[in-house]
Amino acid sequence: MKACASYSLRAEQLPALLQRLGECADRLIAPVRVPPGDVVFHEVSAPADVVLDFGNTLVSPVAWLYPPWEEVFRVTPGEPPLVQPGKAPPSQVLFGVRPCDLAALQRLDQFFLGGEFADDLYAAHRSRTLLVALTCATPADSRCFCSCCDSGPYAQEGYDLQLSPVDGSYLVEVGSEPGEAIATRCADLLEPAGEQWARIREARVQEVFGELEHKANLPAAIRRLSGEAVPAEVWERIGSRCLGCGGCSFVCPVCTCFYTTDQTQPDGTIVRVRAWDSCRLAGYTREAGGHNPRPLRSQRAERFAYHKLAYPCIEREGQPGCVGCGRCVTVCFGGVHMPLVAQMIRRGE
Repeated sequence: MKACASYSLRAEQLPALLQRLGECADRLIAPVRVPPGDVVFHEVSAPADVVLDFGNTLVSPVAWLYPPWEEVFRVTPGEPPLVQPGKAPPSQVLFGVRPCDLAALQRLDQFFLGGEFADDLYAAHRSRTLLVALTCATPADSRCFCSCCDSGPYAQEGYDLQLSPVDGSYLVEVGSEPGEAIATRCADLLEPAGEQWARIREARVQEVFGELEHKANLPAAIRRLSGEAVPAEVWERIGSRCLGCGGCSFVCPVCTCFYTTDQTQPDGTIVRVRAWDSCRLAGYTREAGGHNPRPLRSQRAERFAYHKLAYPCIEREGQPGCVGCGRCVTVCFGGVHMPLVAQMIRRGE
């Protein structure tokens, strides 16, 4: 749903808005600075703790809807054993979400909720979360390449509210009925915004496009990869540089690999948990009999890229598996992050 109403908010009123947002749910999740200076998304109790001058956090805020570790259900001893689902998650407002992470959430929505079956765990988090986006008035990070993925620097949809810095104030756009309810709740803080606000924001967006450094040119890589025109030597070169650590998957807001395991508690209770995994790890595809269909890093790199960029996967998921957040650029020790992989695919070398 695209913006249905626009308001202006004076910068000095932002703490009051944050206070109201915190009253709309059980918890307010926002970017905060922690020692030794990193910014992370965390539950906050005071608006003064929220920071706005941050690049993309290393761990995406999507982790608050698709947690790294989560209880699926538990089985308590008895005759017969009693199966109990995990606890319902608290309601939350997720403030300061960058447009690229909003795009990632749309991809997760399609993966977890858009098929024949819906994932109950993800659905529970999603239905109890309000999303407040924060437009990138400047590139959030020097490693960003959202312009190559049509995922920024501002969101066109997927938010409840979106804040865009405009000349010392904020343009506040409403993108949903829950967002409109928040705007109504904060009517004393907001004023109707004229068309000039959107024009100023759009002009700044065009400037940001020019400031983005990475030019991944994903569409060209998508065409070449989908046409099976990538020489095997490309994957071998990528595999030779990949350390197989899975770091790119664990920081990617779009990746959905996971595993489940059962843990027995001292009292005999069995807890089934779901946790993040990575198809870049050797054990991910290893079968119970010991056979591994993708034993080589080059094979796993090819599969990873195919799932991100090939037409069949894009058609199934609704959009490419990369949103240009640049986190893989930050963590890849081998330097074979998505922009470079896309370049190698395009050049065939």
